[in-house]
Amino acid sequence: MARRYQDEFQPGSKETLRLEAKILLCESPSLIYISLVHQQKTFNELFEDMQKFYSKRKTPRRERWKVNDRCCAFCMQSQTWRRATVLKTEKDQVIVFFTDFAQTETVSISNLKKLHTDFEVIGDAAIKCHLAGLLPADGEWPSLTKEFLKDKLEEYKRVFVTKVGEFEDKSMPVQLWVYHTELGSALEPNESEWRCLNAELASRGLAIDTRQIEGATSGPDDELRFLNVRGSVKEWLLPPLPGSASSDDVPAWLPAEPLRAPEFTALPTYIDNDGIIYLHDVSQEDDLEFIRDTLEMVFKEEDLKAPYCSWRVGELCVARYYLDSKFYRGTVLEVNPAQGNCLVQYVDYGNSELCAFTDLRKRVALHQIPIQSHKVSLARIKPVGEPWDQTVLDYIHKAIVEKKCFVKVAAPPVNDVTPVDLKYDKLWINDHLVEFDLAEYIDGSKPIERKFINKSKHASSTTVKNKRTETEMNVIEINSGSEPDYIVEENINSSQASGSPDSFKMSTLVDQNGSASEKDSSNLVSYLRQEDREFSCNIPVINDANSLELMIVQDADSHVTYEALLDIVKEMGNNMPPLNGIYEYKPCIALFEDHWYRASILKYSETKNLVKVHYVDYGNIGIVPLSDVREISKDWVCLPPACITVRLHGVRVNPDFDPDDVTKAYINTFLDKGPFRATIADYVEYDNSMPVVELRNTDGELVYRKLIEEKVLLRDTRDEENLAK
Repeated sequence: MARRYQDEFQPGSKETLRLEAKILLCESPSLIYISLVHQQKTFNELFEDMQKFYSKRKTPRRERWKVNDRCCAFCMQSQTWRRATVLKTEKDQVIVFFTDFAQTETVSISNLKKLHTDFEVIGDAAIKCHLAGLLPADGEWPSLTKEFLKDKLEEYKRVFVTKVGEFEDKSMPVQLWVYHTELGSALEPNESEWRCLNAELASRGLAIDTRQIEGATSGPDDELRFLNVRGSVKEWLLPPLPGSASSDDVPAWLPAEPLRAPEFTALPTYIDNDGIIYLHDVSQEDDLEFIRDTLEMVFKEEDLKAPYCSWRVGELCVARYYLDSKFYRGTVLEVNPAQGNCLVQYVDYGNSELCAFTDLRKRVALHQIPIQSHKVSLARIKPVGEPWDQTVLDYIHKAIVEKKCFVKVAAPPVNDVTPVDLKYDKLWINDHLVEFDLAEYIDGSKPIERKFINKSKHASSTTVKNKRTETEMNVIEINSGSEPDYIVEENINSSQASGSPDSFKMSTLVDQNGSASEKDSSNLVSYLRQEDREFSCNIPVINDANSLELMIVQDADSHVTYEALLDIVKEMGNNMPPLNGIYEYKPCIALFEDHWYRASILKYSETKNLVKVHYVDYGNIGIVPLSDVREISKDWVCLPPACITVRLHGVRVNPDFDPDDVTKAYINTFLDKGPFRATIADYVEYDNSMPVVELRNTDGELVYRKLIEEKVLLRDTRDEENLAK
């Protein structure tokens, strides 16, 4: 019985266009609100624009609202502005229906604003629907039917709709579809099929089947407004007419949608002879499985006409892949009539294979779904000579294809190819290829070279300020133009193998003999020192107990100057070259939440390819990949850091106190408690020339006096001794 109903509810075409939908509200088979998944990006952009517009601008208020008025209402539940329609007015409150979310809420009239014309251009996301061909037995839907339908919609993660018939009372007649998989036994394959929920209700006696499916098509006046585009609904939801879904009718597959995030996990599937990598976000796996299963269902029967079809270059097709005998979407690249085959590119994966005519299908399915593969290139590098050597391409293929990789977008796409930094496991592929002479940097810089420094020779060098233990050292040479810089990095112990800040070792500049040397200030860029010895400040962050970050309170003119500089850094940061030499406290720019900021290098782990940086205008500290740190322009160090790291004058942390307790005491005393009045007592050399300051409140009292009384801080005579010198 159930099978008979499923067959009756199958539309006439085998290539029914089922669009994926999100169920917003389901009251009964006669009242359902959906939104179409393929439109979600457009509505997300609209939603973001509305938040910016209504949060920052004052729009005229209307004192009187009437039923059916369109408006923008502030949703108290989500704390966002939403498009709405007034349902009912009650004194100083109104009941509104959020037309993009199919939700009702009572809001204050003061939270209603006029809907700007820019936000009326796009139609509502919530579409009112009813299940076609079904009626309740007694005029009202019983609770059993409602609960059954809701349970089914919760059971399946993905739901699809097909529009049938004409609109009734502004409600779209639809069939609801789910893709059901029946698990096979240990020796039998799984079986999958489309199931129509309309048919499920009818077959179980939960609804009366009244539909006459023969001839159910839309009239010429049946139009629906989707994203303000008026046209026949056939273009969106109706099944194509028999024979209309041939490759002749579809000029090209829809291009891949833009990458959803600047950083994501991807699965590379192919690399071509030009070094272009085809990959997809792992979140697309369900979509690819859906495409694969649907094509398998549609084309599982042999096509006796296939050997006699003619093909042309650029034609769309569905092609069987010889390794798994499954069908995939493709485009014909070459035609070989004498051999009876075509060279076909599988557009969702990137690879190209020779396919016999018998393995090709003319009828194009799922042409409404964009190509799933994204084309990327390895940023900052180029082949050694032109073009890429086949041996190198094979090496890259073996290293990344069919393996989950971390991808970071490095620049906007050029000709649909996006430059990226790509990492597999802990290996950054771009830099790895250069290090092994398989590629070279576009800007001509040289790769990091490792050298060994004799332990006994290094022991005789100048004592390192952070009191290193005697251990084997690695020396990293970085060519910086005129002469090499060196960084000494201790081996990271196994106990420090995590990504925590403790796993980083301090670095210092050493000469070619392994001894510590002074940095040549004439060749190195550095930030200007804060000239004022007294200034007002706030403390925006607590990084550790041995220092404080002072955010200098600026006057209006200085604030404008700094903001202009920071805007330039954000805008031009992508144009700066990679680091060309690494040493402690080197000025640089570093990424933070997709924006570039001025920073300085604190520590570097060559084994992990990570850099610990201090964002000098904000005080916070971050650990970022080496690829997220770049050279800074000399024009960008013209202003001193807006936030300076200091020590408190004449005190030190009591070593008997737990560090967590000290941090809590600091938070209660300093964090966002300003403004304070800071006085720089001196710059002392035993602590990396860090300023030593006194902090007093507006009444002239020592801010940390209570910490001294509670013995959290102890008196320290080193500052006085240094001043006495």
